[in-house]
Amino acid sequence: MPGLGPKVLTKLTRQEVQHYLNEKLKAGNSPSLVRYLRTVMRIGLNQALRDESIARNPAALAKPPRVEKREVLPFNPEQAGRFLKAAQDHRLEAPFTVGLAVGLRSGECSALRWKEDVDVAAGTITVHHTLQRQKGDGLVLVPPKSDKSRRTIELPTVCVTALKKHQKRQEGERQWTGTRWHDTGHVFTTTIGTPIDDRKILREFDALVKAAGLPKQRFHDLRHAAITLLGAQGVPLKVIAEIVGHSDIRLTQKVYQHVFQPAKREAADKMNALLEDAVAKAPAENGFATNIATKPAATTLN
Repeated sequence: MPGLGPKVLTKLTRQEVQHYLNEKLKAGNSPSLVRYLRTVMRIGLNQALRDESIARNPAALAKPPRVEKREVLPFNPEQAGRFLKAAQDHRLEAPFTVGLAVGLRSGECSALRWKEDVDVAAGTITVHHTLQRQKGDGLVLVPPKSDKSRRTIELPTVCVTALKKHQKRQEGERQWTGTRWHDTGHVFTTTIGTPIDDRKILREFDALVKAAGLPKQRFHDLRHAAITLLGAQGVPLKVIAEIVGHSDIRLTQKVYQHVFQPAKREAADKMNALLEDAVAKAPAENGFATNIATKPAATTLN
């Protein structure tokens, strides 16, 4: 392994793994990347542990670097409107719209195919795959990360409209390209019909956000915005989790807890108003209950 060299597994120590991780940090790698390297080592060594080739997992004992949690500030309704306005007539208007409206991941967008995954008439898309670049194989369709990620999504009309417009644009590109067109069946493609790398989607997204004068975002942050906007409309948390493809509703609660803070404050204010009103309307008592409640308890000395 680069950085560790040929090493007999039974002689690999926690100190050596820790030194390896520390050196990777000093070399300028991000804490998240170094943490990922430790994860890969830990998973590999766990297999050796199960095979009884080693007595303990030194990577599991090594301390991973701390990764600062990035604060997410998703688009609010006004910013979402500005973003979609700026995306109008953009070649990738449709994936941007779908990403914002239903929280589709960039790899899930890239994997969509017209015949297998999209029903424009019914207004639905079904996520069967995600598109990934794999060493030696290029872009390939792979199963989603979890069973819940395989899902059928009811699309808002704005998404259906964007997909229909995209379909017409793609047909024009097909005719203009002629024999150079690759009929892959993918919804979102390059100008010659080949599957589009989600890195291309991310670059176009970054440029559009900047041109619209909006706060810097990641494409993945559109999922946060989708959940924010759905939550603001009173959509139940369980339904939101199903739309975005979370495997566990607790993940939605944990990752996007800040999204529902305004709703929690509103709920507290409503409860306060209800109780204050109930107290104000309660009939005046003769003071008996109050006297009983506030009378000091008898003290028994033993």
